[in-house]
Amino acid sequence: MISKFEGSESVDLLLISGVQGTGKSTLATRHFRDRVRANLDDVRYFYRHMTSGQSWKPTDWRRDLEPLIVSLEERIIRFNLEQGNRMVVDNTNITRESRAHYARLCQELGRSIGIIFLDLPLDYCLTKNVSRPISVPDQIVKIFHSRRELPSFDEGFDFIRVIEEPPARTNAATGPMPERDRPVTIAPNQGLSEKDFDSPQAGNWAVLDGGIDQGLHPEVA
Repeated sequence: MISKFEGSESVDLLLISGVQGTGKSTLATRHFRDRVRANLDDVRYFYRHMTSGQSWKPTDWRRDLEPLIVSLEERIIRFNLEQGNRMVVDNTNITRESRAHYARLCQELGRSIGIIFLDLPLDYCLTKNVSRPISVPDQIVKIFHSRRELPSFDEGFDFIRVIEEPPARTNAATGPMPERDRPVTIAPNQGLSEKDFDSPQAGNWAVLDGGIDQGLHPEVA
């Protein structure tokens, strides 16, 4: 699988993106150990533990804290890039909007940026999601999967690799999945921004026949 990432070593900031259950964090921690890693969920965990002495969990997500969390991650990235350290970031970042601020930061600092986009089959993501320490509802995975936008060089990337095949050693569940395969649509006029979809909080989403209750929280990245 490493051969698929040939060329990624040349960029200063490497994004590993994809919906829940694609193995972003596993890839970042196992195959890019030579890079400094940043991850929004880890920043949330750190803030929660530092301020309360307790571990962060999805039900602790707070909308009013998100600007601070995102700012802290960006400052970590900025500091390391300015120090000449190469970085890897493994958040969902499934849309152009959610990736834009990373490209702007690299342009400002004169650093290169690349992305590995794990565009894996929905059934594989649903199966792997179940085995995650913090899983999210199936419908949330489906919604993210339906909203994904493949990266393009016009976003400012110097390197792009799209991975469409799951790791050979892992087999996604096979067989009919009638409930999971039901098409998902997002109800109009929900008032949700892209940041809402990339913010954490699986447990408190209310999924209503393929739509989402806008009064509740988003889910984990």
